[in-house]
Amino acid sequence: MKKIILEIIILLIIILVIIVSGYILYQPKKITFSTPYYQKLAKECEQKTSRNCCLASVERMEKVRAFKIPENGVCDEGYKREMMMCIDSFVWCKKLSVDDINKTLVTKPTLQNTSANKQPALEVKNKTYINTTSQTDIKQPKPVKKQTQTKKENTSNDAKLLFKSGFENGVYVDNKLVENAEDYRMIRGSDIYPFSWPINLFGAKESGLHYVLDDNQKAVFSRIETTIGHDRKPTKALYQQENYQFNDDDTQCPYEILDIKDGTKDLYIRYWIKLDSESITTKENDLWRTFFEYKTKDYAKGTGFRLISFIDTDEDGVPYWHWQGDENSEKSIWEIKNKKIPVPLDKWFLTEFYWHWSDEEDGQALWKVNDQVIGNHFGPTTRNSKPIDFIMLFQIYGTSNPKHQWIDDIEIWNKIPEKYKTKKINLLNRLKF
Repeated sequence: MKKIILEIIILLIIILVIIVSGYILYQPKKITFSTPYYQKLAKECEQKTSRNCCLASVERMEKVRAFKIPENGVCDEGYKREMMMCIDSFVWCKKLSVDDINKTLVTKPTLQNTSANKQPALEVKNKTYINTTSQTDIKQPKPVKKQTQTKKENTSNDAKLLFKSGFENGVYVDNKLVENAEDYRMIRGSDIYPFSWPINLFGAKESGLHYVLDDNQKAVFSRIETTIGHDRKPTKALYQQENYQFNDDDTQCPYEILDIKDGTKDLYIRYWIKLDSESITTKENDLWRTFFEYKTKDYAKGTGFRLISFIDTDEDGVPYWHWQGDENSEKSIWEIKNKKIPVPLDKWFLTEFYWHWSDEEDGQALWKVNDQVIGNHFGPTTRNSKPIDFIMLFQIYGTSNPKHQWIDDIEIWNKIPEKYKTKKINLLNRLKF
């Protein structure tokens, strides 16, 4: 009799465990998402057969700040396809880990012929990579024993290199707030001797990443991470992502070269940039984003000048270039719209900016992409003789959200070096679109 009672009790326990497990497994999963992008994906899960699986995949995506895989099913370089192993999971693109990237040095080696037997020999790039994808405060790194030293530039027009960096070892984002300032975070350190962050051109001070309406870095953030560079080799680059406009306002994160003391100098800037494709190819019109500008003193008062680069979308949602000088955001002084040169998306491209500061007709504002002239304005590059107050060397800002980008290999010169001048520019130096 006791044996029968014991068996009944065990059976009841088993039934109870099954019921509780089923309840836990199939009850509606309650997850709160902090950004509109992931909230929208979560709403799509309501129509899925396996709602909990779908929500779990969105939860994972938000945790690693990943985007849904593009419609073509192909991830960007430096990313790999990932999903939950259950029905109705979203598929997203995950950043390659440092180990994954280092494996490419073996799986995709550079071939070099030897003079002895003319057989290809493997040439492996000797480099150490440190994962800096965390957004938490980064401690001061140990001093780098050996830095890359810049070779003397062979220029015949006395062009002087003022700054150079590739965000490599020795450069980091200091997430501590700058005292007695707005929400600024410094980039610090040095990877190319003798240049170092923060940039102090023309007497500038306290230059840094300016978090504007960032919603505690949920709306926008920046970090240095390892990815595949424009030369198809692993590199460190600055990654920026904007998810939404906080309170429908001007959320952005520019790197500002601040409080310039002599803002009447010529300047030439070049760097590599890679933009995502989804944000600007949604087939919506009147979208825009920008990644460079400068403002003169008193621009906010209405008596200054702004030079700015845009990527806009036309009435069919097709992106195009837009180069502009203005009195304010509603009143342009001049503008150049270029719809002939395609906007590279999901690809690295070289962008170059040059200006000759002037209140007269001898002023110049040149923008090039991949050695092609986007716009070349001749005429005033200021108003009322106002000097440049600050330069947004790069930034992520605009209505096309969510969006992301990478920046790498920055050079700043006092003028265009001969080695970077091309016949194409000389032939088209007065071309306007």
